[in-house]
Amino acid sequence: MPSSVLDASALLAYLQGEAGSEEVRDAIGEGAAISAANWAEVLSKLIEAGEDAVAGTAKGAEAPESYFCPYCAVTAPSDAWLTKAQVAVVDEVIQREFIDPELDKLQRGIDRLNRSRGGLIGIEARLERDEPEPVPELDETDDMRRVDFTCHPTEPVKVLDDWGRAVYCLICGEPALT
Repeated sequence: MPSSVLDASALLAYLQGEAGSEEVRDAIGEGAAISAANWAEVLSKLIEAGEDAVAGTAKGAEAPESYFCPYCAVTAPSDAWLTKAQVAVVDEVIQREFIDPELDKLQRGIDRLNRSRGGLIGIEARLERDEPEPVPELDETDDMRRVDFTCHPTEPVKVLDDWGRAVYCLICGEPALT
């Protein structure tokens, strides 16, 4: 049995280094649990914020408001770096792994309510769900190389193997030293 149960706001506060994150860290260390619905909410919020927007924030580091393109050093908001295909895959995983199991539990509860109990009052309920469209698999070939930066050593990037020009740091836009 878990020592405590976390809600989405507690885990998000921990991940974002907000007040109370030490207590959440301790609870996690003691075996805290989180419901599938709250976990789905956390993942959804992280996706909305952009994957890199919260990376490392549990350590107290502040996420940048924008990132630099490693190819041209142009900036864009942190939530603009995922492709539509990547977002669709993440949405499909959240649906399949978290939301669908919770809806299945709800359906079982509705089925129990619909059983006739022989009393004067009857309940009939139903849950209607649309079948999600299949998400195509991401096609990511192994044609990239890792570039490390002295300015931000914990923020390497991958660029195309045949890229022959400067590669820029995601955080500060400085070119990599070669």
